Amino acid sequence: MRVRHGLRNFAAMRMRAIIASLLLAFAARAGEFKPTGFQLYYGSEPKMLSVLRGQLAQGHVAVVDPRALTHAQRQTLLDRANAVGAKVLAYVSIGELHDREASDFAAFFKASNLTATERKLFPTPTAVEIGRNARFRSRHMDTLSVAWQRFVQGKAARARQLGYHGAFLDTVDTVDHYLARKEWSIPRRIQSVKATMQFIRAIKAAAPRQYVMMNRGLNLIAPKVFVGNATGVEIDGLNLRQKHASNPDAVLWENAFSGSDAWTRAKDAELRTIHAAGHTTVFALGYAESGDQPAGFFRQAHIAGWPAAWARSSTTLHRELATGK
Repeated sequence: MRVRHGLRNFAAMRMRAIIASLLLAFAARAGEFKPTGFQLYYGSEPKMLSVLRGQLAQGHVAVVDPRALTHAQRQTLLDRANAVGAKVLAYVSIGELHDREASDFAAFFKASNLTATERKLFPTPTAVEIGRNARFRSRHMDTLSVAWQRFVQGKAARARQLGYHGAFLDTVDTVDHYLARKEWSIPRRIQSVKATMQFIRAIKAAAPRQYVMMNRGLNLIAPKVFVGNATGVEIDGLNLRQKHASNPDAVLWENAFSGSDAWTRAKDAELRTIHAAGHTTVFALGYAESGDQPAGFFRQAHIAGWPAAWARSSTTLHRELATGK
C-alpha cells in the first residue's frame, strides 16, 4: 500500500510540475509583443506627429528618425507608446552614411583606437566607402570596417538611452553591392557579407529585450546566401525561419508586392515561410510611386497576415506619415 501511495504522490507531483511549466510557458507567450500595426515617419512636423501619436495602439510599431525630433516630441511619443503598449523604433542606417554625417564619421574614425590590421584594411574614413547613393545623397559603406560598426553601434546605444524601444536597421541592402562587386574576389565578398549578418546580430545581442527590425537586405534572410556571379559559393544566411537569439525580431519588405520577376516571387515565398514559422515577424511597406493601389496592397498584406503601411514615395517619408488603413 505504501508503494502505491508513493507512486500516486509522485504522479501527482509530476502532474503539478507539468501544469506549472505549462502555465509559465503560457504566461511567457502572453507577455510577448504581438505586432498588429505599422507606422513610419522621418520628419518633425507637429501635426504629422500628432496624427502618428493618436494612431498608436497596442501592438503597433512606429519608426521615427531620432535626429529629427526634439526632446519634447520624442518624450510625448514615447509616453503614448508606453501607455498603450506600442513600440517606437529609432532609425539607424547600417549600410549607408549620409553626406551630412560624413564629417562626424571622419572625426570618429580619427579618434578610434584601431588595430594595425584594421588600419591597413581601412587606412582612411573614405576607404570604408564603396560607392554612392545619389538619390539619397549618401555613401555605401563596408560593414567589415570595425570603425563603421562602432559608429553605428554608438547610434543604437544612444537611442536606447533616450528611451526608444528598439532600432530600425535600414540600408541592409548595401550587402547587394558586396555580392555583385567584381573588383573583389569571392573570399573578399564573403567577408563583408558575413560581417553584415554578424553586425545585425551584434546590435540585437547588445540589448536582447530591444525590438529590432531589419529593412531590405532580403538576400540574407534565407538559410543560404549565394555569393558570386555566374559561379560562386553558398554560405549560411540569417535563416529567419529558425529561432536564433540574436536574429532581428522583424523584417520589413519595402515596396512589397510590386514586382513579378523570379527574385521577387522567391522572396515573397520565403517571407511567408518566415512569418509562418513565428520567430520573425514580416512587415510590409507599399508605395504609390510603384504604380500599385493601396486597396490591392493592403488586401495582399492582410492575406499574408503582415502589419502594413502605405506611403506616396520612399523620398517623401520625412514629410508624410506612412500608415495602415
